[in-house]
Amino acid sequence: DEGNGVGNYCTLNPLDYGSRSTSTFANGNLDVSNSNGSSADSLYRGTFGVSSGKWYFEVLFTEMYNTEASVGIAKGSDSFSLSTSTNPYYNGSLVNYLYRANGNKETNSGSATSYGATWTTNAVIGVALDLDSGTLTFYKNGSSQGSAFTSITGTWFPCIINGGGDSALVANFGQRPFDNLPTGYKALNTFNLDDPTIADPSKHFDIATDTGANILSAATG
Repeated sequence: DEGNGVGNYCTLNPLDYGSRSTSTFANGNLDVSNSNGSSADSLYRGTFGVSSGKWYFEVLFTEMYNTEASVGIAKGSDSFSLSTSTNPYYNGSLVNYLYRANGNKETNSGSATSYGATWTTNAVIGVALDLDSGTLTFYKNGSSQGSAFTSITGTWFPCIINGGGDSALVANFGQRPFDNLPTGYKALNTFNLDDPTIADPSKHFDIATDTGANILSAATG
């Protein structure tokens, strides 16, 4: 648990992913494979959305179709379902900040600029999201590629795009040791989330019980 305590970890959501085909989820929804042709690009979203704090996760592709494979974060309205979108990458209801295998950084607006090193299969791509300062930094095999995006606000989810074709990837949100955990960042784990405003709901909302005799006397009195 990388020293981050014990709790439930983020996974990829098999009920809410955007695809032109069907993907296969395995290993607790951390491994995903796709073998449905060159146009079968898919976007996978994590189950945790965060709006503050410093968070980190890693992705490794064991098979890639092309350099459109991407790792990053996504933001969409609560009512937006990826499963209803045939091409979620270019859907205006979803915003992405991505690091692509060709070395570019890109948003789903199609605006790409040169950013860091290129990467391919078996490279560990780390995503360090600092929502306290609004920055997003990517790592390749433990080496920082520098700040990619700034002024990030709102609630964000892990995001992976497979790039289409035959592909396979492995996500790690802290369920096993990270290859590289930057200082001050935490795993996407319920233990690390902020404490709820109401720690004990039973103090504010509970079932009131009474005996039949008291109910009768109250009703007839």
